[in-house]
Amino acid sequence: MLSGFPASAGTDPDMQIRAYLVAIEGIPLEAVWQAAKLFISGKVRDHNRAFAPSSASFAEQCRIQQAAIEAESRPRMEAEPERPQPKVPAYKMKLLRDAANGSRSAKRELAKMFPDNPIRHPDRVTRVTLSGAHVTMPRVPCIDGPAEP
Repeated sequence: MLSGFPASAGTDPDMQIRAYLVAIEGIPLEAVWQAAKLFISGKVRDHNRAFAPSSASFAEQCRIQQAAIEAESRPRMEAEPERPQPKVPAYKMKLLRDAANGSRSAKRELAKMFPDNPIRHPDRVTRVTLSGAHVTMPRVPCIDGPAEP
């Protein structure tokens, strides 16, 4: 690797190799090889390509490669298959769409289908007339109190 960096020709190669060996102690050879290839091919960011890497930056790149190799060798988790969701009948979807667009008949039909879940409007109240009919009217704050969120 050192011969690939001409500006580092004045350094003692034996001392530099010893420094590299101390820095990469315990790192698998595959990670060292991958890091050396990246430095020689000039693919390491923020590295002056005219000089050989320092032993610390070489060891850092070796650790990065080791982590990448370990991540690739981990068993992959299989995604759970999507459970089929029950299909909503087309007429119910049409009712929901019509109710969202303001259709009163669609809202009444939905209220009949889902009596436990009445449609509420904070600016309106439901009153019972003398004949017993339920009617929705605008909220009068001085009579009905403040709107519910």
